[in-house]
Amino acid sequence: MNYYKQPLSSFILTAGLVDAAIGGLGQSYSLLSFGLLTILIAAIIRFWQVRTAKTRFRQQTTKRFLPPAPTGNPLPRLSRRKHSHS
Repeated sequence: MNYYKQPLSSFILTAGLVDAAIGGLGQSYSLLSFGLLTILIAAIIRFWQVRTAKTRFRQQTTKRFLPPAPTGNPLPRLSRRKHSHS
C-alpha cells in the first residue's frame, strides 16, 4: 500500500523514521527507542488497515443496476424490412 491510500500510518512511520534517525545520529538513545517504537506502531496500524480493507472488499456485494430479466418474456425478433415513408 502506498502513502495516498493510508496517510495515517505513513505519517506515523515517517515521524518514527525521523525520530530514530535523529536519535541515532545524536546518540540520544531514548529518542532512538521512541522512534523505533513509533515505527512498530505504524507497522501494526498499516497491517490492521490492510486487513480490514480486504475484509470489507470481500463483504461487498455486487451492485446491480437492472432488475433480473423475466424468463418467460423473450425479446421480439428483429427484421431487416425497410419501412417506406409515403
